[in-house]
Amino acid sequence: MLNLRDNSEFVSEDKIVNNNSIGVQSRIRKDYIELGILSLILLATALTSLYSYLLFHTIAELFSIIIAGGIFVIAWNSRKNIDNSFFLVVGISFIFIGFMDLLHTLAYTGMGIFTGYGSNLPTQLWIAARYLQAFSFLYAALVVNKKVNTNDLILIYTIITSLLIFLIFNRLFPNCYIEGSGLTPFKIISEYIIISILFLTVFIMYKVRKEFNKKIFIFIVGSIISTMIAELAFTFYVSTYDLSNLIGHLFKIVAFFLLYRAIIEIGLENPFNLLFRKLKRSEISLREEKRFTETALNSQRDSFFIFDPSTGKALIWNKAFREVSGYSDEEISSMPAPISYYNEEDLKKAAVAIEDVKKEGKTLVEMNLITKDGKSIPFEYIGTNINDEEGNLKYIVVVGRDITERKKAEQKLEEFVSTVSHELRTPITVLIMSIEYLKNQKQKLTPEVEEKLLEGLSRNITALNELVEDILTLSKIDEEKLKIEWKDFYPLEVIHEIIDLMEPRLKEKNINIEVEVHKGIQLFGDSSIIEEIFRILIDNAIKYSHENTKIEIKAIENYKYITDSKEFMGLLFQFKDYGRGIRKEEIPKLFERFFRSEDVRDISGTGLGLAIAKELTQFHDGKIFVESEYGKGSTFSVFFHSNKNKG
Repeated sequence: MLNLRDNSEFVSEDKIVNNNSIGVQSRIRKDYIELGILSLILLATALTSLYSYLLFHTIAELFSIIIAGGIFVIAWNSRKNIDNSFFLVVGISFIFIGFMDLLHTLAYTGMGIFTGYGSNLPTQLWIAARYLQAFSFLYAALVVNKKVNTNDLILIYTIITSLLIFLIFNRLFPNCYIEGSGLTPFKIISEYIIISILFLTVFIMYKVRKEFNKKIFIFIVGSIISTMIAELAFTFYVSTYDLSNLIGHLFKIVAFFLLYRAIIEIGLENPFNLLFRKLKRSEISLREEKRFTETALNSQRDSFFIFDPSTGKALIWNKAFREVSGYSDEEISSMPAPISYYNEEDLKKAAVAIEDVKKEGKTLVEMNLITKDGKSIPFEYIGTNINDEEGNLKYIVVVGRDITERKKAEQKLEEFVSTVSHELRTPITVLIMSIEYLKNQKQKLTPEVEEKLLEGLSRNITALNELVEDILTLSKIDEEKLKIEWKDFYPLEVIHEIIDLMEPRLKEKNINIEVEVHKGIQLFGDSSIIEEIFRILIDNAIKYSHENTKIEIKAIENYKYITDSKEFMGLLFQFKDYGRGIRKEEIPKLFERFFRSEDVRDISGTGLGLAIAKELTQFHDGKIFVESEYGKGSTFSVFFHSNKNKG
């Protein structure tokens, strides 16, 4: 398990959820109360129109102007902490929209402040403010995840607002209302354009809805839709005092109230969840990344840990490191590294490695990890640096790989090279000496001596050839280049050929071979590969047998081989000698490459024969196994399936 000890840096999502759930019932009651208040406000405002439509209009507009100012105040004072640019754009834009609405209110018919303009002026100011509002909503939705410059934003809105006011008061703005005729086509078409812009905004908002709290998203979209309904109502009135105008203003109150609920009231009650919701999402994202990192590192077979070289404290480690070290997470967190895990000699290497990381930024070193139970495990470590802002080393990241198997392979390779060198040196030395003797003493040689020299040459050349053949066979097996030619053949013929070739060695040790293999037995496989398996087993039997003993070769037909609760019928060959035998503890290693018992170091060999025999047997889907009693001899058995579904 990856241990990240600085969990305090992450805000708990559950804690945020719990905080949000506090007083849920009281908030529901409060929502109903506010809904009731809104209904009363709408009703009271509508009733004022019965007394004075001008009073109704002024109250409705002042309501929106106050809200617009409040939105600006919240957005401006929170601008350094707001990551969601929607609130920032809307907040700044609404101070200018509110100013345009204020001019609209002052210019309204009956106010008597701006004379000589009639009902066209407030209508022009209205449509200009709504264009500004619609485009502001659209722009805000488009830059939700983008940074905006507040100074540039204020400058742009100042220029646009000033230009609109200049055009309107200098009668350069298109007419929106004509006395006696009502709304102009420009005004009506503009309202539909504004509705279309707001509809597009809702579509974009839906695509980025994950950037908003669900409740806030509903309030904002509700505000935009209420604005669309209001704009639709404003396309029907003929007089600035008629019913559709009144309905439009009531929906404008609803729109601004919803915006008020979304941005001001809820924002003030819970700013971290709403205005700064991006921060919460970032924290959740960090936790997700942490979990991802834990999973990724814990799935690695290599050990991984990060420690502070100044204190030696391990900060992060994965499951592989904990398991191989044998220590618990609590123990690892309290143990200084690297002194707790390595002996004195390796600590010197560690000190050099740390200096390399400081200078070069990385290092590669081999050390033996001392586990909790005292076991020493060879590891190859790669260390890299994590520097602070000033470029000084802060932490070291270490990835360690258990190289036990590699060390064993290297040791076996060294033994193999040493053995092969020895095996090559002996016959080559004999060959060189024999050839030199033949060359220099040719005239003095008797026929008997010459014959013995030639026999020695032949025997050592054969030994060299066998060694080279063993190496080539292993190479073919490893590279999967070994090809099998499946066909029926008589194994007795193969056995006799091998015995004939080894006759001199049998006579030399006075060993007799007894063969109990029926001449009619057939085997399906590659005769050359089977011959190699039998040659290795017969050769070993001769090599490790005592003088004046015997070797028994037997074939058992219809033999039942049982493994893993499964039965197989086939042909079993047994090669039994009465030689040295094999120690019980060495039998599991017997078929490993390069393995040679200490008991047979005085006998020539490479430690490859049985490994080759096993792999060649497996190529035939066969099995090879051994029974042995130390000091009395061994029996090697080779099993082949009786079916011919091969090749």
